[in-house]
Amino acid sequence: MLNKFNKMLFFVMAILLPSSVFGAAATDNEIWIQQSGNTFIATFDQFGYGNKVGGTLSSGVVATDMLITATTLTMNIDQVGNNNDLFGPIILDTSTIDLKWTGNTNTWDWNIGAGSNDADDMDMDVDITSSNSDMDLDIAGSSAANNLNFDLDITGGDDNDFDVDINSANATWDWDIIGGNNDFTSVQSDSTGHYMKVNWTGTGGTGSFTQTSGTCSGVASCKGYIDLQLNSNSANVTIVQKDTGD
Repeated sequence: MLNKFNKMLFFVMAILLPSSVFGAAATDNEIWIQQSGNTFIATFDQFGYGNKVGGTLSSGVVATDMLITATTLTMNIDQVGNNNDLFGPIILDTSTIDLKWTGNTNTWDWNIGAGSNDADDMDMDVDITSSNSDMDLDIAGSSAANNLNFDLDITGGDDNDFDVDINSANATWDWDIIGGNNDFTSVQSDSTGHYMKVNWTGTGGTGSFTQTSGTCSGVASCKGYIDLQLNSNSANVTIVQKDTGD
């Protein structure tokens, strides 16, 4: 009889409690990962509201970063939905990363090649369709991301804030941006051979693009190229190129 009463009490409480109490857990897709090893292939597909990739979560938010250490890493991540979270760091060389991000109000905070680690020979393709989202991406720490090939395609998104810092030599950094009132900050630092191409279409927004070279033996060895194609009204763009010490 007591057991039957308890079951009835739980049933009544379930009816009276707000649906959000149960919906919060049901609508969040969460992947926690810590990995170490070479020749690692990872494919993550998340569809829905509140997708999260990180190390651990606390009270429904990412509490610690995911930790991935690998050489010859192949990673494919698709997050489709709103309020997505993607947190690093990743230590890698000779790797390929493909990321597709669709939805609004997302947060991407990655540190690739954290600390004194490098991130050489990486091929990275990112497609983003999003508004009101934040991206903070750091590639290589005190070492370098030599021979980086990075393509970023942002389509149909407004009011985004993107900050990309690349510590590199011979890095190719290609942006395609369509959207209004977006803010972009990008710094390519260390060594030489920087190339940045920006195709920007949209109204308003700010862009700050900086290239700084390492210690150079002569003028010919310090190379930096920025190719900006802008189709916009009321945009504010700042470009800085300098040799170390200048």
